[in-house]
Amino acid sequence: MLANAGDYVYMVVNGACKVGDMAHLQALLDASGMDVQMHYQGDDATLVALQGAGAPGVLLPLLPDGFDMTRFAFMTGVDTSVGGYACRVTRCGYTGEDGFEIAVADPANGVAVAELLLGSEGCEPCGLGARDSAALAWSLATVGRACRPAFEAVAAGAARVPAAQWSPQALANVLWAFATQRSGYGPGRVFDALEDAVVAKADALASRDVATVLWAYAARRRLSEAPRPDAVFGAVARSPGLAARLRGASPQSLANVAWAVAALYADGGGLDDAGQALGLDAVLAAVADAAVPVARAGRLEARQLATLALSLIHI
Repeated sequence: MLANAGDYVYMVVNGACKVGDMAHLQALLDASGMDVQMHYQGDDATLVALQGAGAPGVLLPLLPDGFDMTRFAFMTGVDTSVGGYACRVTRCGYTGEDGFEIAVADPANGVAVAELLLGSEGCEPCGLGARDSAALAWSLATVGRACRPAFEAVAAGAARVPAAQWSPQALANVLWAFATQRSGYGPGRVFDALEDAVVAKADALASRDVATVLWAYAARRRLSEAPRPDAVFGAVARSPGLAARLRGASPQSLANVAWAVAALYADGGGLDDAGQALGLDAVLAAVADAAVPVARAGRLEARQLATLALSLIHI
């Protein structure tokens, strides 16, 4: 993000790429021969983010008298003061909602500015929300980053997010990420904390999300001594319209659902007593019905066909 600040340009770069971006900019400056310098604020300022629809109402009373919030456009910034402390305020935010990023000029004043904001009605401290936790965990797992502190931090945040804030896709993404990560962090806390959210959202899970959630819980159970996730599998089995949803599932999703059920609840001669009590025989039957036209159309890869065959013998 770039902002014209008069005799200088204020620039916010992607945090993960800042070193490379600054090296690139410095190379351009050196080659230009112009009288231009780049100053990296780094630890010279403390950043406080104020996000959400109520953010303007919280911030305005702390700005100088006469500040016109209606003329403060999104993605613009201004040098001003917040509660009397010198700041650079930018109307933006990583959540995509209305909000502000407040760069407190003197790091020693950062806590004071945060406390002023928190003193306003409706303003609460928060960390990563459901969508952000899922996106970060999914990204770390996708690129193979085995960073245990990062997964520990995301897990702590995800465990505190209320069940109502989780979308079906966010649940599927974060569970998949923690089931596949290889950082050495034990994901039990996340799976246990999100179980109630999965049960509550079972009716809204799309076929891909059903497959991902069940696969993740099954993968976690096979790698640990955790109790079987009966509540999760039972809620999915009882969810209305599951068979219809599975008829539109991808071949891989069908294979994942079948594997997850069989991996946890098959006893060699069919489903065990718990699996039958949970209604998982109906889940396997729905997978079988959905897989028939897929197989006839030649859309099953060899490993998907093998997984389905080995799993569906337990019906």
